Amino acid sequence: MNKFFYYHGKQAVIDIINFRIIKSKKVDKTLYDLREQFRVKEIPIMPIGANMLKSKYRMADGRVLGNKLKMIEEEWVKSNFKISEKQINNIINN
Repeated sequence: MNKFFYYHGKQAVIDIINFRIIKSKKVDKTLYDLREQFRVKEIPIMPIGANMLKSKYRMADGRVLGNKLKMIEEEWVKSNFKISEKQINNIINN
């Protein structure tokens, strides 16, 4: 759900939870609790940006930089919004 939350936003997640609440035949406190968690949750901001890659790895503007940023973002999201220096280095050097 966190991946969906990041890519589609808070309201989309809340709408899905509300739909599940409506469709449920019984009161499911877990869904209400989950909705509240996402209501107060902030969308994470990726800590790695183009400027960082350009200065630290001496990358030039362009398609390669954009592709590497996208790969880093995908790994960061997949790793529950955490990424190590080693993971970044592996992406940059491959």
